[in-house]
Amino acid sequence: MREIGSEFSLPQNLIPVCAEGNKTQDPLYNSAYHFATGRAALYAILQKIKAQKKVKKAYLPDYCCYSMVLPFIDSGIEVSYYKTEFKNGSVEYKIDCNADFDLFLSVSYFGFEASNQDKIVADLKSRGKTVVEDITHRLLNGKKTSADYHFASLRKWFPLLSGGVAFAEDIQPPQAKLSAEYINLRRSAMEKKSEYLLTGEQDANLKAQFLAEFSAANKILCSDYKGRAIDNLSLKILNSIDKTQIAEKRYQNAEILYNRLNGRVEFMFGLSKTDVPLFVSIVLKDKLERDAMRSALTKNGIYCPVHWPNEIGSDNPIFDRELSLIIDQRYNKDDMLRVADIVEKSVNENV
Repeated sequence: MREIGSEFSLPQNLIPVCAEGNKTQDPLYNSAYHFATGRAALYAILQKIKAQKKVKKAYLPDYCCYSMVLPFIDSGIEVSYYKTEFKNGSVEYKIDCNADFDLFLSVSYFGFEASNQDKIVADLKSRGKTVVEDITHRLLNGKKTSADYHFASLRKWFPLLSGGVAFAEDIQPPQAKLSAEYINLRRSAMEKKSEYLLTGEQDANLKAQFLAEFSAANKILCSDYKGRAIDNLSLKILNSIDKTQIAEKRYQNAEILYNRLNGRVEFMFGLSKTDVPLFVSIVLKDKLERDAMRSALTKNGIYCPVHWPNEIGSDNPIFDRELSLIIDQRYNKDDMLRVADIVEKSVNENV
Protein backbone atom coordinates (compact mmCIF):
# COMPACT_ATOMS: atom_id res chain seq x y z
CA MET A 1 0.00 0.00 0.00
CA ARG A 2 1.28 3.42 -0.90
CA GLU A 3 2.60 5.87 1.65
CA ILE A 4 0.35 8.72 2.74
CA GLY A 5 1.52 12.13 3.89
CA SER A 6 4.80 14.02 4.27
CA GLU A 7 6.26 16.36 1.65
CA PHE A 8 4.77 16.80 -1.81
CA SER A 9 6.50 15.26 -4.81
CA LEU A 10 7.06 17.01 -8.16
CA PRO A 11 5.75 14.95 -11.07
CA GLN A 12 6.75 16.18 -14.53
CA ASN A 13 3.15 16.96 -15.47
CA LEU A 14 3.13 19.68 -12.79
CA ILE A 15 5.85 21.68 -14.54
CA PRO A 16 3.89 24.10 -16.78
CA VAL A 17 4.94 26.90 -19.06
CA CYS A 18 3.43 30.29 -18.20
CA ALA A 19 4.30 33.88 -17.41
CA GLU A 20 6.78 34.76 -14.69
CA GLY A 21 6.98 37.66 -12.25
CA ASN A 22 6.20 38.62 -8.68
CA LYS A 23 2.52 39.31 -9.31
CA THR A 24 0.24 36.42 -10.17
CA GLN A 25 -2.77 36.67 -12.47
CA ASP A 26 -4.75 34.22 -10.36
CA PRO A 27 -7.85 36.08 -9.04
CA LEU A 28 -7.42 34.34 -5.69
CA TYR A 29 -4.35 36.48 -5.14
CA ASN A 30 -5.37 39.94 -6.29
CA SER A 31 -3.17 42.65 -4.74
CA ALA A 32 -0.73 40.01 -3.56
CA TYR A 33 3.05 39.75 -3.52
CA HIS A 34 4.71 36.39 -3.55
CA PHE A 35 7.49 35.56 -1.15
CA ALA A 36 9.50 32.39 -0.56
CA THR A 37 7.70 31.64 2.72
CA GLY A 38 4.87 32.81 4.93
CA ARG A 39 7.56 34.01 7.35
CA ALA A 40 9.05 36.27 4.68
CA ALA A 41 5.60 37.67 3.85
CA LEU A 42 4.88 38.37 7.52
CA TYR A 43 8.27 40.01 8.03
CA ALA A 44 7.64 42.37 5.09
CA ILE A 45 4.24 43.31 6.54
CA LEU A 46 5.80 44.03 9.94
CA GLN A 47 8.42 46.28 8.34
CA LYS A 48 5.67 48.26 6.61
CA ILE A 49 3.71 48.67 9.84
CA LYS A 50 6.82 49.76 11.75
CA ALA A 51 7.52 52.38 9.09
CA GLN A 52 4.06 53.86 9.69
CA LYS A 53 3.73 53.69 13.46
CA LYS A 54 5.56 52.78 16.63
CA VAL A 55 5.16 49.08 17.39
CA LYS A 56 6.56 47.75 20.65
CA LYS A 57 4.31 44.82 21.54
CA ALA A 58 2.32 42.20 19.63
CA TYR A 59 -0.47 39.91 20.89
CA LEU A 60 -0.29 36.37 19.47
CA PRO A 61 -2.30 33.17 20.08
CA ASP A 62 -0.87 30.74 22.63
CA TYR A 63 -1.30 27.96 20.07
CA CYS A 64 0.93 28.68 17.09
CA CYS A 65 4.10 27.68 15.28
CA TYR A 66 7.36 29.30 16.38
CA SER A 67 8.13 30.13 12.73
CA MET A 68 5.36 32.74 12.94
CA VAL A 69 6.79 34.20 16.14
CA LEU A 70 10.28 34.57 14.66
CA PRO A 71 9.49 37.52 12.34
CA PHE A 72 8.25 39.51 15.35
CA ILE A 73 11.44 38.78 17.27
CA ASP A 74 13.57 39.60 14.22
CA SER A 75 11.65 42.88 13.93
CA GLY A 76 12.42 43.83 17.53
CA ILE A 77 8.79 43.47 18.62
CA GLU A 78 7.97 42.09 22.07
CA VAL A 79 5.47 39.21 22.06
CA SER A 80 2.76 38.20 24.53
CA TYR A 81 0.10 35.53 24.10
CA TYR A 82 -3.68 35.30 24.38
CA LYS A 83 -5.55 32.10 25.20
CA THR A 84 -7.15 29.84 22.61
CA GLU A 85 -9.60 27.26 23.89
CA PHE A 86 -10.78 24.34 21.78
CA LYS A 87 -14.06 22.76 22.81
CA ASN A 88 -17.43 21.70 21.39
CA GLY A 89 -16.10 21.59 17.83
CA SER A 90 -14.97 25.20 17.84
CA VAL A 91 -12.23 27.53 19.05
CA GLU A 92 -12.74 30.50 21.31
CA TYR A 93 -10.19 33.28 21.38
CA LYS A 94 -9.82 34.68 24.92
CA ILE A 95 -8.79 38.26 24.32
CA ASP A 96 -7.97 40.86 26.95
CA CYS A 97 -8.80 44.04 25.07
CA ASN A 98 -7.15 46.07 27.82
CA ALA A 99 -3.82 44.27 27.43
CA ASP A 100 -0.81 46.35 26.42
CA PHE A 101 -0.27 45.66 22.73
CA ASP A 102 0.07 47.62 19.50
CA LEU A 103 -0.45 44.83 17.00
CA PHE A 104 -2.73 41.78 17.02
CA LEU A 105 -2.05 38.53 15.14
CA SER A 106 -5.19 36.62 14.20
CA VAL A 107 -4.87 32.93 13.27
CA SER A 108 -7.55 30.57 11.98
CA TYR A 109 -7.05 26.84 12.36
CA PHE A 110 -7.04 24.00 9.81
CA GLY A 111 -9.55 25.52 7.39
CA PHE A 112 -12.55 25.41 9.71
CA GLU A 113 -14.73 28.44 10.30
CA ALA A 114 -16.24 27.66 13.72
CA SER A 115 -14.80 30.41 15.91
CA ASN A 116 -15.34 33.91 17.25
CA GLN A 117 -12.29 35.18 15.39
CA ASP A 118 -13.96 37.46 12.84
CA LYS A 119 -15.97 39.26 15.51
CA ILE A 120 -12.87 39.87 17.64
CA VAL A 121 -10.89 41.24 14.70
CA ALA A 122 -13.68 43.69 13.86
CA ASP A 123 -13.88 44.77 17.51
CA LEU A 124 -10.12 45.34 17.80
CA LYS A 125 -10.06 47.36 14.60
CA SER A 126 -12.85 49.55 15.96
CA ARG A 127 -10.56 50.20 18.94
CA GLY A 128 -7.80 51.38 16.62
CA LYS A 129 -5.60 48.31 16.85
CA THR A 130 -3.56 47.14 13.87
CA VAL A 131 -4.51 43.57 12.96
CA VAL A 132 -2.55 41.07 10.87
CA GLU A 133 -4.22 37.78 9.94
CA ASP A 134 -2.47 34.53 9.12
CA ILE A 135 -4.88 33.00 6.61
CA THR A 136 -2.72 29.99 5.76
CA HIS A 137 -5.25 27.49 7.09
CA ARG A 138 -8.32 29.17 5.56
CA LEU A 139 -6.62 30.01 2.26
CA LEU A 140 -8.90 28.07 -0.09
CA ASN A 141 -12.28 28.97 1.36
CA GLY A 142 -11.85 32.52 0.06
CA LYS A 143 -12.64 34.18 3.39
CA LYS A 144 -10.70 36.80 5.31
CA THR A 145 -11.42 38.88 8.35
CA SER A 146 -11.38 42.67 8.20
CA ALA A 147 -7.74 42.66 9.30
CA ASP A 148 -5.42 45.35 7.96
CA TYR A 149 -3.01 42.83 6.44
CA HIS A 150 -3.21 39.15 5.47
CA PHE A 151 -0.51 36.62 4.70
CA ALA A 152 -0.20 32.88 4.08
CA SER A 153 2.23 30.05 3.54
CA LEU A 154 1.56 28.11 0.34
CA ARG A 155 3.68 24.95 0.53
CA LYS A 156 1.23 23.34 2.95
CA TRP A 157 -1.41 23.30 0.21
CA PHE A 158 0.43 22.83 -3.08
CA PRO A 159 3.46 21.01 -4.56
CA LEU A 160 5.77 24.03 -4.59
CA LEU A 161 9.49 24.53 -4.05
CA SER A 162 8.74 27.73 -2.14
CA GLY A 163 5.78 29.97 -1.55
CA GLY A 164 4.32 32.61 0.72
CA VAL A 165 1.95 35.45 -0.05
CA ALA A 166 1.25 38.88 1.43
CA PHE A 167 -2.14 40.37 0.60
CA ALA A 168 -1.33 44.08 0.51
CA GLU A 169 -0.56 46.75 -2.05
CA ASP A 170 1.70 48.95 0.02
CA ILE A 171 4.52 46.71 1.23
CA GLN A 172 8.01 46.30 -0.13
CA PRO A 173 7.95 43.58 -2.82
CA PRO A 174 10.46 40.76 -2.36
CA GLN A 175 13.75 41.61 -4.02
CA ALA A 176 16.10 38.71 -3.29
CA LYS A 177 16.09 35.38 -5.09
CA LEU A 178 16.37 32.12 -3.22
CA SER A 179 19.81 30.56 -3.29
CA ALA A 180 20.59 28.11 -6.07
CA GLU A 181 21.60 25.63 -3.38
CA TYR A 182 18.10 25.70 -1.88
CA ILE A 183 16.32 25.45 -5.25
CA ASN A 184 18.50 22.56 -6.39
CA LEU A 185 18.08 20.66 -3.11
CA ARG A 186 14.32 21.17 -2.90
CA ARG A 187 13.67 20.30 -6.53
CA SER A 188 15.93 17.25 -6.36
CA ALA A 189 14.14 16.03 -3.23
CA MET A 190 10.68 16.47 -4.77
CA GLU A 191 11.70 14.75 -8.01
CA LYS A 192 13.34 11.87 -6.13
CA LYS A 193 10.13 11.42 -4.15
CA SER A 194 8.18 11.25 -7.43
CA GLU A 195 10.56 8.56 -8.65
CA TYR A 196 10.22 6.71 -5.36
CA LEU A 197 6.42 6.70 -5.58
CA LEU A 198 6.47 5.59 -9.22
CA THR A 199 8.80 2.67 -8.49
CA GLY A 200 6.53 1.24 -5.81
CA GLU A 201 8.24 2.66 -2.72
CA GLN A 202 10.79 -0.16 -2.56
CA ASP A 203 14.03 1.82 -2.75
CA ALA A 204 15.09 2.62 0.82
CA ASN A 205 18.26 4.34 -0.35
CA LEU A 206 16.31 6.70 -2.61
CA LYS A 207 13.97 7.53 0.26
CA ALA A 208 16.90 8.30 2.54
CA GLN A 209 18.31 10.62 -0.13
CA PHE A 210 15.19 12.71 -0.62
CA LEU A 211 14.52 12.93 3.12
CA ALA A 212 18.07 14.24 3.67
CA GLU A 213 17.63 16.77 0.86
CA PHE A 214 14.30 17.99 2.20
CA SER A 215 15.91 18.47 5.62
CA ALA A 216 18.92 20.35 4.22
CA ALA A 217 16.71 22.59 2.08
CA ASN A 218 14.44 23.44 5.02
CA LYS A 219 17.45 24.45 7.14
CA ILE A 220 18.53 26.91 4.44
CA LEU A 221 15.06 28.40 4.18
CA CYS A 222 14.72 28.79 7.95
CA SER A 223 18.02 30.63 8.32
CA ASP A 224 17.71 32.95 5.31
CA TYR A 225 14.14 34.08 4.67
CA LYS A 226 13.90 37.89 4.81
CA GLY A 227 13.00 39.53 1.52
CA ARG A 228 13.21 36.28 -0.41
CA ALA A 229 10.86 35.92 -3.40
CA ILE A 230 9.06 32.82 -4.58
CA ASP A 231 11.00 30.94 -7.25
CA ASN A 232 9.78 31.10 -10.83
CA LEU A 233 8.87 27.42 -11.13
CA SER A 234 6.66 27.58 -8.05
CA LEU A 235 4.91 30.68 -9.34
CA LYS A 236 4.24 28.91 -12.64
CA ILE A 237 2.76 25.92 -10.83
CA LEU A 238 0.68 28.18 -8.60
CA ASN A 239 -0.78 29.92 -11.65
CA SER A 240 -1.64 26.66 -13.39
CA ILE A 241 -3.21 24.36 -10.80
CA ASP A 242 -6.98 24.12 -10.28
CA LYS A 243 -7.55 25.41 -6.76
CA THR A 244 -11.31 24.86 -6.88
CA GLN A 245 -10.76 21.19 -7.66
CA ILE A 246 -8.22 20.94 -4.82
CA ALA A 247 -10.67 22.53 -2.38
CA GLU A 248 -13.44 20.12 -3.41
CA LYS A 249 -11.15 17.09 -3.09
CA ARG A 250 -10.02 18.08 0.39
CA TYR A 251 -13.60 18.53 1.56
CA GLN A 252 -14.61 15.16 0.10
CA ASN A 253 -11.71 13.40 1.82
CA ALA A 254 -12.45 15.13 5.11
CA GLU A 255 -16.12 14.15 4.88
CA ILE A 256 -15.14 10.48 4.54
CA LEU A 257 -13.16 10.63 7.78
CA TYR A 258 -15.92 12.47 9.62
CA ASN A 259 -18.54 9.96 8.50
CA ARG A 260 -16.39 6.95 9.33
CA LEU A 261 -14.93 8.16 12.65
CA ASN A 262 -17.92 10.01 14.06
CA GLY A 263 -18.36 8.93 17.68
CA ARG A 264 -15.00 7.15 17.66
CA VAL A 265 -12.69 10.16 18.04
CA GLU A 266 -12.96 13.76 19.19
CA PHE A 267 -12.69 16.12 16.24
CA MET A 268 -11.19 19.51 16.95
CA PHE A 269 -13.87 21.09 14.75
CA GLY A 270 -17.25 20.25 13.34
CA LEU A 271 -17.32 20.04 9.53
CA SER A 272 -19.52 22.48 7.62
CA LYS A 273 -20.10 22.92 3.90
CA THR A 274 -18.10 26.16 3.83
CA ASP A 275 -14.94 24.56 5.27
CA VAL A 276 -11.90 23.71 3.15
CA PRO A 277 -9.75 21.66 5.52
CA LEU A 278 -5.99 21.73 5.51
CA PHE A 279 -6.03 18.67 7.78
CA VAL A 280 -8.66 16.88 9.84
CA SER A 281 -7.41 17.49 13.35
CA ILE A 282 -8.42 15.16 16.13
CA VAL A 283 -7.87 15.60 19.86
CA LEU A 284 -6.66 12.71 22.00
CA LYS A 285 -6.83 12.28 25.77
CA ASP A 286 -3.16 13.12 26.36
CA LYS A 287 0.30 13.06 24.77
CA LEU A 288 0.78 9.36 25.45
CA GLU A 289 -2.39 8.42 23.58
CA ARG A 290 -1.68 10.89 20.79
CA ASP A 291 1.86 9.60 20.26
CA ALA A 292 0.67 5.98 20.33
CA MET A 293 -1.85 6.68 17.55
CA ARG A 294 0.71 8.60 15.52
CA SER A 295 3.15 5.71 15.88
CA ALA A 296 0.51 3.21 14.73
CA LEU A 297 -0.18 5.31 11.63
CA THR A 298 3.53 5.67 10.87
CA LYS A 299 4.05 1.89 11.08
CA ASN A 300 1.43 1.60 8.36
CA GLY A 301 3.05 4.17 6.07
CA ILE A 302 0.77 7.06 7.07
CA TYR A 303 2.74 10.13 8.12
CA CYS A 304 0.56 12.52 10.12
CA PRO A 305 2.04 15.70 11.59
CA VAL A 306 1.29 17.28 14.95
CA HIS A 307 0.65 21.00 15.26
CA TRP A 308 2.96 22.11 16.61
CA PRO A 309 6.09 21.37 18.61
CA ASN A 310 5.62 23.60 21.65
CA GLU A 311 8.57 25.94 21.12
CA ILE A 312 6.90 29.02 22.60
CA GLY A 313 6.65 27.80 26.20
CA SER A 314 2.85 27.72 26.10
CA ASP A 315 0.75 26.02 28.78
CA ASN A 316 -2.02 25.30 26.26
CA PRO A 317 -2.69 21.53 26.51
CA ILE A 318 -3.71 21.25 22.85
CA PHE A 319 -0.05 21.01 21.79
CA ASP A 320 0.15 17.55 23.42
CA ARG A 321 -3.26 16.31 22.32
CA GLU A 322 -3.65 17.31 18.64
CA LEU A 323 -3.01 15.00 15.68
CA SER A 324 -3.52 16.08 12.05
CA LEU A 325 -4.98 13.45 9.74
CA ILE A 326 -3.97 13.73 6.07
CA ILE A 327 -6.81 14.56 3.66
CA ASP A 328 -5.09 16.40 0.81
CA GLN A 329 -5.67 16.21 -2.93
CA ARG A 330 -3.12 13.43 -3.52
CA TYR A 331 -5.43 10.86 -1.96
CA ASN A 332 -8.73 9.10 -2.66
CA LYS A 333 -11.55 7.36 -0.83
CA ASP A 334 -9.62 4.11 -0.36
CA ASP A 335 -6.73 6.05 1.21
CA MET A 336 -9.08 7.79 3.61
CA LEU A 337 -10.72 4.52 4.64
CA ARG A 338 -7.27 3.09 5.26
CA VAL A 339 -6.43 6.04 7.52
CA ALA A 340 -9.74 5.57 9.34
CA ASP A 341 -9.09 1.84 9.82
CA ILE A 342 -5.75 2.50 11.57
CA VAL A 343 -7.21 5.29 13.72
CA GLU A 344 -10.13 3.09 14.77
CA LYS A 345 -7.84 0.18 15.56
CA SER A 346 -5.64 2.43 17.69
CA VAL A 347 -8.70 3.74 19.54
CA ASN A 348 -9.88 0.19 20.26
CA GLU A 349 -6.47 -0.81 21.59
CA ASN A 350 -6.46 2.14 23.98
CA VAL A 351 -10.00 1.74 25.31
